[in-house]
Amino acid sequence: MKLVLKKYVYVIVGFLLSTIGYLYCAIANIDLAKQMDIYFNFIKSSKIDELIFLWFKFFSLFIMLNIIVILEKKRNVEKRKIYHSMLYASNHIIRNFLYQSHILKMEAEENITFNKNTINMFEEGKDEAMLLLKKLSSITKIDDESIYNSIKEEIENKNCTV
Repeated sequence: MKLVLKKYVYVIVGFLLSTIGYLYCAIANIDLAKQMDIYFNFIKSSKIDELIFLWFKFFSLFIMLNIIVILEKKRNVEKRKIYHSMLYASNHIIRNFLYQSHILKMEAEENITFNKNTINMFEEGKDEAMLLLKKLSSITKIDDESIYNSIKEEIENKNCTV
């Protein structure tokens, strides 16, 4: 029984409201046809139908803009997912390369004839690469400018020292 009531709850509410409205009109002796005629004449004289059309245009524009914003947000979410997965993959590859290069550094340190300045340059390059990876990982806005700006200082410092 409850399932039937839930299924037809709006029909029942509509029936009750229309019955109450009919009984009120019958008791108060209100002529609905006359009231509807007055209402339609009011709409005709005040040109509400044109206003409704105007409001419909604005509402349609709002809906279209809302859809565009939602699609743009979805596109940005997808772009962010792609960026994070590419960043994760590149971080993984570069860190593996740096760790394997670190093994070469340890071998070079054991070799007495190897130039110590080269080892220091390698260490500085490794530290700079790790710093740039951390800066790239902390980007909040995904576009060319923010990616470039995140590593810009390091690139400028490197160009000044060269």
